Amino acid sequence: MKHHSMLHSNTVKSDNSENKASGSRAVTNHHTGGKASLFRILPVTLHGNNCSISVFAFLDDGSECTLVEDDVVKKLGVEGRLSSTKHKLVDVRTVSKLDLPRQSIQYAKLAETCPYLRGLPVQDFEKAVPCILIGDDKDNAHVTATLKLREGQPGEPVAAKTRLGWTIYGKNSCKSESPAHIFHICECYKDESLHDLVTQFFSVESLGITETACPESEEVQRANQILRATTKRMGPRFETGLIWKYDKFEFPDSYAMAVRRLECLERRIRSDPVIGESVMRQMREYQIKGYIHKATEEELEGADPWRVWYLPLGVALNPKKPTKVPICSTVYWRCFLVFEKEMFHQVQIRKEDRHAQRLLWREHSSHEPDIYLMDVATFGAACSPCSAQFVKNLNAAEHAESFPAAVDAILRKHYVDDYLDSADNVDEAVKLALEIKHVHSLGGFQLRNWLSNSQDVLARVGDNDSVAEKSLQLDKDSVTERVLGVFWKLEKDMFTFSSAMSTHEERPTKRQALSIVMSTFDPLGFLAHFTIRGKIVIQSLWRAQTIWDELIPNKLCEQWTAWTRQFQCLHQVRIARCYFPHRSVNQIISLQLHVFVNASEEAFACVAYFRAEFKKHFEVALIAGKSKVAPLKVLSIPRMELLAAVIGVRLMNTIIDGHTLRIDECTLWSDSKTVLAWINSDHRKYRQFVACRVGEILTKTKQCQWRWIPSKDNVADDATKWGKNLVI
Repeated sequence: MKHHSMLHSNTVKSDNSENKASGSRAVTNHHTGGKASLFRILPVTLHGNNCSISVFAFLDDGSECTLVEDDVVKKLGVEGRLSSTKHKLVDVRTVSKLDLPRQSIQYAKLAETCPYLRGLPVQDFEKAVPCILIGDDKDNAHVTATLKLREGQPGEPVAAKTRLGWTIYGKNSCKSESPAHIFHICECYKDESLHDLVTQFFSVESLGITETACPESEEVQRANQILRATTKRMGPRFETGLIWKYDKFEFPDSYAMAVRRLECLERRIRSDPVIGESVMRQMREYQIKGYIHKATEEELEGADPWRVWYLPLGVALNPKKPTKVPICSTVYWRCFLVFEKEMFHQVQIRKEDRHAQRLLWREHSSHEPDIYLMDVATFGAACSPCSAQFVKNLNAAEHAESFPAAVDAILRKHYVDDYLDSADNVDEAVKLALEIKHVHSLGGFQLRNWLSNSQDVLARVGDNDSVAEKSLQLDKDSVTERVLGVFWKLEKDMFTFSSAMSTHEERPTKRQALSIVMSTFDPLGFLAHFTIRGKIVIQSLWRAQTIWDELIPNKLCEQWTAWTRQFQCLHQVRIARCYFPHRSVNQIISLQLHVFVNASEEAFACVAYFRAEFKKHFEVALIAGKSKVAPLKVLSIPRMELLAAVIGVRLMNTIIDGHTLRIDECTLWSDSKTVLAWINSDHRKYRQFVACRVGEILTKTKQCQWRWIPSKDNVADDATKWGKNLVI
């Protein structure tokens, strides 16, 4: 769904096109290159509210967004007079200044030196500055799509016809040896958008602990219908179709774009032999493995011309990419996690859809590019995760009768291409692991990189990783160095934390402080009483109306410094992965779940524990915690305590749903007698705020499950009182 927040009815007019601009996000740009380079720019006239503006537009098929300068937008009204054929522009984002280089062209002189450019409807311009950039994003590709080309020799200018008219780009002279101009766009958020996102983060209704079941959208229903209709077994693997949003559509011509991307990759290969060797090796391996093949003449002739798309080739180096390990929330003893090798590539794509996955490749730049077809699901396609999951589950379902435990684990304990599970003993773990490997192999999937706290399990499963610990970072594609991350120490079978941030004495800006606070990974809330303090500082900056690049005020600097200094102690935190080490689940006589809730003017929180009764003693284990800052709109302490009770109930139900352990009793503790009185009375007589939240509490708990506890004994109090000493 596209986001439209401004300029809903504006139009952009040229000789043969219509465009519609909307959106409010900005980007930054960087450009380098020689003075003799030409951009793809052309004059357009923008119309709106009975006024018109003549500007120059830059057509950038390497940009994934469309931009227009603020000053231009302010001069446009709501609706312009329609006088020609138009095309709609979607998701246009404003930017204060594009800062594109000035461009000049003398067409008559250029046509004399480059005869193939003669006879084009191109006008001269001198030192023109583009103030609108039309990108090649999926909604606006029809505008920048190249309909016709006029080319000379390699290195000479190129004339391209688009729906906006003809544009000439490349070198400014047929005899010029100046390097081509390079233009890069990287997207960021405008301060207003960032403000809105964080405001939403701190809002009252961002309490959710569990997902609310919703009816399937039309998009999901359509995807499932396509998968069911096109997926079938083809020997040891499965074949499926791409998930198209519409039945009838047409792609713009992408061949020229693919050629430019290939040439860019070849320049990269020539400049870095290491990258070049890797690219060559991978392309050969893809052909050997059957992932791609060179298209035959029959295949090219039989392709639907409206469903042909060339995938741009490139390399993405990410030395800071986190280790591929999923979130871990385990219960029993022997824990092991594993990753599937090239999961998406094990799913074949049906022949009629493969032409939407064409790519150009050649081993020598002097040769003409060959057309290859990608025969399998790609890592860049939005539908690949969905298709791979569907195939994985379909393959498992075929073997449910023979391997019920393994199939249940495949269906419920996978996170995309990662598998995480636990067992009560070594023999059970090994048996389950081998069965899962076998079932996956029947669908063409291969499990690898097994990890476990038991070397015996690894040896018998056939993998023995000597790594001592693994990061449990959920965001696999993040290149941000995390300030706080959860690690699983295999040898001791403990969860611990690692901080990548050194203690900073200087004051940060509001933007820097937000980056540090948000760059944390503590999904179970083991340090909820710690992380909430950084969020409280951020909210205080909000109330103080501190701008993004302004240093935080002195009155908050002391709190900030006290909080950040605690990072150096986080590595001392040790939490057993197993709730009750050295105890079997079968030894538990009864298991109780206790949830504590508390609130203050600044925050509200909850924390949950298991209390297990064994033959001669009791043991208690931390399960999870949750903390939230108070809403920006001030609420009374009783209402804050009620919000704490709500997230406590939600956390309780999340824990119950996420465990296979039998929980005999659930108890919730609060030190607010007002909240307990609300829960134990007719909530319908209260105002909406109280009535709705008490109603949710009573639909998921019984009144007898709620008990009072003195504040000094309420462990959830650690997260809500800033003045208390931090205990880690």
